[in-house]
Order: sequence, then structure tokens, then C-alpha cells
Amino acid sequence: MTLATLAPMTEAPSSVDMEPVRSATGLNPIDRRVLEDIRNLQQGGTAPDVVGKVIGLFLESSPINLQILRDAIATGDAAALHKTSHSWKSSSGMLGAGRLSALCAAMEVGSRTHVPEDAEKILGAIEAEYERVYIALAKEGAL
Repeated sequence: MTLATLAPMTEAPSSVDMEPVRSATGLNPIDRRVLEDIRNLQQGGTAPDVVGKVIGLFLESSPINLQILRDAIATGDAAALHKTSHSWKSSSGMLGAGRLSALCAAMEVGSRTHVPEDAEKILGAIEAEYERVYIALAKEGAL
């Protein structure tokens, strides 16, 4: 992790493509090295499955986060949009879902004071990327 990844973001990431990624590209939406790092936190074979637990919590909260984002856009609630996109940015990043995290960061930065004009487009990209993340996590045996 670099200082740049820890520094607060003041503008939306310009390199995040809002178009859905085609699954045929073969790019995994999860950085498996991150999951391996979490697995390495386990001590011995008797510890509970840390990765499975973290993935389970993420998958449990994600549909709620999506609904909050949808509702916040519909009602013009910039505070809820900002808070939820910030939270989901962090949790998706911790699981190695880098593009999902970057999309949430774009929503977060754009919603500091108002619901951004392109919020629907960003939300569409978030929803599409979350679907890819969900499938990838299912392949990890979490479901």
C-alpha cells in the first residue's frame, strides 16, 4: 500500500471507465493476492475461515448498500450517497475488488455536497461491477 492509496481523495478518479466490463475479457474483478493475505492471517488449521467470514459479511451488506445508493439518488440525499459509497469503497477495497472500490470512490467524491449529475451512470457501473465481484467471490467457495 502506498501513501497515495491512503491520502484522501479530493476529486473523482479520472481513470475509472464507467462502461461495464465484458466478462469475456477474462479479467478477475478480485485481486486474489488480497484474499491470500487475509488467509495468511489465520493461525493454524483450527481457526475459523476468516476469508469466508469476511466475504460473507461483504455479500450480506452489499445488497443493502446498493439499495441505499438507489434510494439516495432517487431522493437527492447526498449525505446518504456519500456515506454509503465511502463505506462500500473501503470494504470492497479490503477484499481486493479494486474497480468496484474505484467506482464507489467516484460516487463518494462526486457526492460530497450534492447528488452528482452522472450518479445514475456511476450507479449502473457499480451494479454491473458488483455482479462480476459476486460471481468471482462465489468461485472462491464463499456461497
